[in-house]
Amino acid sequence: MSNIFSFIVVFLFSIGVTWTLRVPRSTFSGRQLLVGYWGQNGAGPANGPANYEKSLPEVCRTTKYDILAVSFVIVFFDPRNKGLPALNFAYHCETSVSPEYPFLLRCPKIEEGILECQKRGKKVLMSIGGATGDGTLPSADQARELARTLFDLFLAVGNRYQDLRPFGSAVMDGIDLDIEGGNKKNYGVFIEELRTLMDNDPSKGYLITGAPQCPFPDHFLGPGPGTGLEEAGHLVDHLYIQFYNNYCHTGAGNWFTDTLDKWLKFASSKTPRGPLIFIGLPAATKGASGAHFYRPPAELTKMYQAVKNLPGIGGIMLWDVSWDQNNVISGQRYSEYAFKELGGAILPPATTSAPPPPVSTQAPPPPPPPVSTQAPTPPSPVTTQAPPPPTGPFSCESAGDGLHPDPSDCSKYIQCFGGRQFNQSCAGGLLFNPKTKVCDWPQNVQC
Repeated sequence: MSNIFSFIVVFLFSIGVTWTLRVPRSTFSGRQLLVGYWGQNGAGPANGPANYEKSLPEVCRTTKYDILAVSFVIVFFDPRNKGLPALNFAYHCETSVSPEYPFLLRCPKIEEGILECQKRGKKVLMSIGGATGDGTLPSADQARELARTLFDLFLAVGNRYQDLRPFGSAVMDGIDLDIEGGNKKNYGVFIEELRTLMDNDPSKGYLITGAPQCPFPDHFLGPGPGTGLEEAGHLVDHLYIQFYNNYCHTGAGNWFTDTLDKWLKFASSKTPRGPLIFIGLPAATKGASGAHFYRPPAELTKMYQAVKNLPGIGGIMLWDVSWDQNNVISGQRYSEYAFKELGGAILPPATTSAPPPPVSTQAPPPPPPPVSTQAPTPPSPVTTQAPPPPTGPFSCESAGDGLHPDPSDCSKYIQCFGGRQFNQSCAGGLLFNPKTKVCDWPQNVQC
């Protein structure tokens, strides 16, 4: 009997430790949070080398972001890396960790930035996927293996791959899922395995976050049968909903508020708790696929004041840091205006709420089908306005949904969704690889 009692005590204690480590899900400050995606230099090609995205240490020292998502792990199981993930951080880091793993990078400057951020009370996440990343998890076993690989490469030290860690001794604060391609299967298993690994590490509390598109449910993350959010949404801490590039953007009146309400109701339905919901915005007019997705400071204030006190709202997410630093208004970066909106907003418990009031009283047009164009963007592509129907031989109707090479330019690619065509461009110096469907180094692409 004493052995049984001791087991019960140890079991209950372990549950208590796990719950304590999960506390960061709610907040680690007394207000709502500002999140930024860093690493893709999205505004760089449009603004020139002098205005390229600043280094992570400088961003941590000079901005008010609470959380920075380093972007991206673009390939999960890369045969060129002996099956380990491939990384792309635009111009920020291009040095391989070793000749055997040419696309697994070693990035001392990013390591320095992670430590600088954490010294200042900020958190740094590793974001996986991106708009051209293949998010396929072929099996449950491979989903678990990817969770263990990411944990060992980016989170706890002293495990496998110690000599291959891209950021050396720096321990990141979590994993962000920006899944926009591939297959939606096995993400519940992936999240469960990742959370188990995190909760078994007593050294710190970790975050699991996601960046779904605003149409509810998201095509890849869900919720819905067989999706990650349906099966493991209670283990996710934050959702950075991309309220842009779709009919439910923040300027769309009832389409925005009704969609936001669906996400909030989903979060409140998860037990013992669901993720906090963040309003994702482009940080400049060209940070999305159209200028109408951007909210200037006055419109930002009007929009956010209408929703900031709804139960379950966690803060604001911006895509991305490079667009933000190049969008200076009256001497202040756009993120400064976003940060001001967060003051005084205390994170309430996530309970079901009534539909939020509309931002605009003007009835929006019927919604087009959701598009999955950017979002945060692919390995440093610069997104363009949605073009008119193609004039050449290419047709989304015949090619089908997905990513396709531009037949006239190897540095561009075409994304098809629901029969609609969206032209995209890789960052300077990269070409679209039709085999891996990512923006890649020229030596890996036959053009």
